[in-house]
Parts: sequence; C-alpha cells; structure tokens
Amino acid sequence: MILEKKETGEIYEYDDVYFIDEERIKEEEKFDGYYAIVTSELEMPNQEILNAYRNLWRIEESFKIIKSKLKTRPVYLSKKEHIEAHFLTCFVSLLLLRLIRINTNEKYSTKTLINEMRNITGTYVDKNYYMFDYYNEIVEDLGKTVGIDFSKRFMTLGEIKKIISQTKN
Repeated sequence: MILEKKETGEIYEYDDVYFIDEERIKEEEKFDGYYAIVTSELEMPNQEILNAYRNLWRIEESFKIIKSKLKTRPVYLSKKEHIEAHFLTCFVSLLLLRLIRINTNEKYSTKTLINEMRNITGTYVDKNYYMFDYYNEIVEDLGKTVGIDFSKRFMTLGEIKKIISQTKN
C-alpha cells in the first residue's frame, strides 16, 4: 500500500514506514471517557438502553451459576421429559436464589448463599431427634427470608416435616 504524507508530499510504501497519525489521535481524544453502545433498539429511550446494558452482568452471572453451582451439566438423562424437568429445576432454583438475594437486600453473593444453604444440615441423634449444628448471621438472615427458625438446635422429625409442609403453602 502506498501512502502520501500530506504536509510534505512524500510518498511511502506502507511496509517500509510507520508513523503516528496525529490528526486521528486528536479526533479520537474527543471521545475519551465515553462508552459507545451499539443497539438495534431505536425506539427505546436512552436511559433504558443504559440500564439494560448495565444489567448485562446479571445475565452472565446467571449462566455462570447455572453451569457451575447448580450443575446443569453433564446431564445423565435420556428422556426428553426428564431433561426438561432437570433444566426446569435448575432455573427454578436460580429464580429462588435471585428472590432470596433481593429479600436480603443483596447483602450476600449467590455463591455465599448456596454455600451457606449446603451447610444447613441435620444429623440424626437418637429416637427421632436431629441436631442442627451450623448457624451464623447469614443462616439467620436466610431463615428470616424464608420463614424458618434455624436457631433451634434440636428438632424432631415431626417438627421438620411441619416446617417443610408450611413452606409448601
């Protein structure tokens, strides 16, 4: 490619000479500090476009959660109905996680909520009694959000079933 330098009229072959295009730099400096967003939404107000763009990270985070924490894959199912039920369960779980985050004023990350929920377990002690030995501020907030008192250290199977039946309503 052959280029002509405007100021001097010199002609250069592109492969031989490198130079800085000062005019182009000055033109581009006008846009420093601005982000350009390309969209096909011509009827949408500017603020709505900006809000949609700023929330794209939530979509990306959702895919990350579904793939890693909710373990949507690999799928060891072969019937179409079972595969659909598997993915429905994963998406409902994601929805519930999002609702819990909103109801806790987004105080905790999704990863933290999942880890804390996994730690809430009951150990069979004896004669129909279970011991719950994991409790902290996050678990307390989770309990308030879903209406379950996780501070109770020992429960009978009947009490546990009663809690489960109440959360289904």
